[in-house]
Amino acid sequence: MMEEQIKQLLGEITALKAEVERLSTALGANKTTISFVEQTATPTAPANGTEVRLYMKADKFVLQYQDGATLRYKYLDLTGTGATWTHTTSAP
Repeated sequence: MMEEQIKQLLGEITALKAEVERLSTALGANKTTISFVEQTATPTAPANGTEVRLYMKADKFVLQYQDGATLRYKYLDLTGTGATWTHTTSAP
């Protein structure tokens, strides 16, 4: 039983290593850009005061921040020519 588990873990490690190498190559070739895939649901709240979530949803670039008991959102509408950030406590 233990031998099978070790083989399985080695297979998973090999797969992870290949994925890390693939991502390193992709990032190395594309160091100046980050792509966001549009989300269909609002992500879970980040850790209070120590994280921020960045994502795209409904044609908006969103920053999500847990400020004590208040979950805050700042977003920029990506359609049109406006450049104004909006603050809200409800997910856009």
